[in-house]
Amino acid sequence: MALQETHRLDFKQSWQDDHLKTLCAFSNTEGGTIQLGKNDEGQPVSLNDTKKLLESLPGKIIQKLGVYPQVDLVEEAGQAIIHITVEASPLPVSYHGKYYKRVGSTNQELKGQSLATFLLDRGAKGWDSQLEVTASLDDIETSTVETFRRLSAPRIPFIHTEEDLLTLLQKLNLAEGKHLKRAAVLLFGKNPQRFYPQSYIKVGLFASDADLLSDDVIQGNLFEQVERTLEVLKSKHLIPKIYYEQWLRKQKLEYPENALREAVINSVVHKDYIGPPVQISVYDDKLMVWNEGLLPSTITIEDLKKKHPSRPRNQLLSEIFYKAGYIEAWGRGTVTITQSCRQEGLPEPQFREAFGGLELTFRREYFTQEQLAEANLNERQIKVLRHMQETRQAMTNSEYQDLAGTTKKTATRDLQDLVEKRMVINLGKSGTSARYILK
Repeated sequence: MALQETHRLDFKQSWQDDHLKTLCAFSNTEGGTIQLGKNDEGQPVSLNDTKKLLESLPGKIIQKLGVYPQVDLVEEAGQAIIHITVEASPLPVSYHGKYYKRVGSTNQELKGQSLATFLLDRGAKGWDSQLEVTASLDDIETSTVETFRRLSAPRIPFIHTEEDLLTLLQKLNLAEGKHLKRAAVLLFGKNPQRFYPQSYIKVGLFASDADLLSDDVIQGNLFEQVERTLEVLKSKHLIPKIYYEQWLRKQKLEYPENALREAVINSVVHKDYIGPPVQISVYDDKLMVWNEGLLPSTITIEDLKKKHPSRPRNQLLSEIFYKAGYIEAWGRGTVTITQSCRQEGLPEPQFREAFGGLELTFRREYFTQEQLAEANLNERQIKVLRHMQETRQAMTNSEYQDLAGTTKKTATRDLQDLVEKRMVINLGKSGTSARYILK
């Protein structure tokens, strides 16, 4: 089967200096290889001057791009092929003053905000580590600093002994000399929005995508935003469920509170502060959290559901939240969100990249009315699914029979149909009966 060009592979029949653009794009993405001496279909063709190319290409690539390639001569179908491979670069790589990334099998020039974000991500300092020379200690909210002192005491031994505010911020890497860093303003500022107008959270209540019922704008520093956002969600939008443990009356939210907290913290820590504010959308059957900024190229959506390397967009913000105890373990925030929903019997939250950012969706129900209708289910199946959604319990064949008022044969057929439609999962037998749970 013939190879095809991908985000890490390109074919070129002969060498032209313009191919440096492709190597530049590879370096700025995940690395890749040019196979020199192949046509667009990946078939070997005659390649001239291979000896000269092997001698000249390494030096040319180093001189023009500043990256060190691996250049190898191989033979395919009796033809000489040169493989030119470059690794992903930790620093930005340019060609003739322009920056490119690999998208599919094409090279895309980075411009505007995409370029600014890329340079900040690859630079020695992230956006939050840049100095904010227009800010001073007068812009710092000392009450937030004092709260941070109390919260971070278990992780920062010197936190109570350092009385001078500027020295404290310097030790936390939030100031250089007399100048504050952007992270200091965002974390402890009296009014960070004066410096960064988009550094707030919007919370909207929706009847439908086109029908906004109410909205709240949450401002202040990031510690204040996290707490105020959770308070708004709990007091205005999420209905607590009442339950009893022995004689004690307790209540819990529709969505796990620790998962909501992790979601809000993740959104402010990983947000691209060049872009629009964090947006939280509350619907009758779901809650969505969106922040500007895509995932790093080395982390996939599936990686978010398992332990993965921590690559925060804003390293200083992440470190301070960790020291305050808001983040308990590196690379586990999204895992905590997923596990918390599972433990509460809720559907797994959905992560996806959308509109230039990361979107997280919590759902109250496994299946909406529209999904049930589209699945072409009978009344027995719908009744049982709703019961399973309400109780969050597994279902056996005999329990299905009792609830639906039907025979074992019909219950078996109904359950198998639900399995095939990927609405329930057969867990296998426990004792004498198979157990089914919602997908």
